[in-house]
Amino acid sequence: MSSSTVRTAKKDLPNAQQFDEMVQPYLDRLFGAGRRLTGNDRDAEDLLQDTLLRAYRHRDKFELGTNFRAWLLKIQTNLFLNSIRQRKNRPGLVDIEIAEAFYQEARSVDSPSSARHLPLEECLDDEVLRALGELPEDFRTVVNLAVFESFTYAEIAEAVGCPIGTVMSRLFRGRRLLREKLSAYAERSGIRTES
Repeated sequence: MSSSTVRTAKKDLPNAQQFDEMVQPYLDRLFGAGRRLTGNDRDAEDLLQDTLLRAYRHRDKFELGTNFRAWLLKIQTNLFLNSIRQRKNRPGLVDIEIAEAFYQEARSVDSPSSARHLPLEECLDDEVLRALGELPEDFRTVVNLAVFESFTYAEIAEAVGCPIGTVMSRLFRGRRLLREKLSAYAERSGIRTES
């Protein structure tokens, strides 16, 4: 590849402002997906920031004409899964800031949250979000992408890096685990009655 070809290819990349304009419509969706994956707003914000930084650095890898939202969510999912793998290899440490934040949040349960929410998330009870957060990471990731992001099996398989059959199995098992975790909640809410 000649140097003039390289310069032309780099010149065609969106600059920071153009990239920001491309990403803007997807910020709430990315934050919501990150919140469902991580289980809290702080980690979701960190994951969103890491996702945007990675996407900007590798914007040359995005193929024009393909699904930009899916590309961003794939980056986010991969970053989340990589952080889980790294965490498993580290000894169990408690971050004092996280513990303090948890304590403060527990003391001020009635304080309004300033986080952005998706309309679907606003309809979900805390118990439903908690049950989703308790699913093992592999199941939670697949359920999140299928249910909340409406990804196809093929898109999920590409995002998590496993065969479609594994995606289908994880989705089935994840939904079953979620149903089991929420059965008492459903009965209390009158959604489901025992026959």
